Amino acid sequence: MVNTSKQNVYGIYRRMSMDTHLLAQLGQALGRDFFRDLSESLGPKVEKELRQEDKIRRLSEEIEELKRHLHLPG
Repeated sequence: MVNTSKQNVYGIYRRMSMDTHLLAQLGQALGRDFFRDLSESLGPKVEKELRQEDKIRRLSEEIEELKRHLHLPG
């Protein structure tokens, strides 16, 4: 149970963000792992960004190899 007033609960609900300690307390009181929920929701986005970074890296390497092949300056 989170020891707070009903008015404060409404204030928490309207916030754009909250500290991790409060989120942990609320999760414990509600029997919910909000950190897992957040991690799962961010997973696909992070994976997509990593794939994009990997693609950029590979294309940059390919460009450098083509420059060497064509004897172009760095």
